[in-house]
Amino acid sequence: MEENKTIETDVDKLYDIVELKGMINIADAAKKLRVSPEQVEEWGRILEEHKLIRMHYPPVGEPMLILRKTKTAKKINKPGKKSLFTILISVVLLICVFQSRNIKVKLTYNQFYLLISSIIIIVCIVIVIFVRRKMKKRKGGIHTKK
Repeated sequence: MEENKTIETDVDKLYDIVELKGMINIADAAKKLRVSPEQVEEWGRILEEHKLIRMHYPPVGEPMLILRKTKTAKKINKPGKKSLFTILISVVLLICVFQSRNIKVKLTYNQFYLLISSIIIIVCIVIVIFVRRKMKKRKGGIHTKK
């Protein structure tokens, strides 16, 4: 039987450390990997070229390796936004179906209108966020230079 073996390089180990911590300075990473800070900095450049991390050189203090957020990471970190929106839309649709079939739902008109207005507000917020992101991508920022 064939085993699925993977080879992990020191660069992979460095990326695993940065991914786990989110950010780490080069000296600490060098200590963990038992190599020189110069070697870690070279590996950091390789990871930066592949857009996995970014290197930050502050005016004071040691250089840092910072994990870049990927689209999949954003989706994993924020799963609740779309699902909450979907649940609210589903509830409204179910209530509308029940109302049209004369099935009694224990919601007063005030509660029903509150639910509808909440959904409209959420839709407006989502649209504003979407438009702001599009503007930011097109112009390089929301505010234009004078």
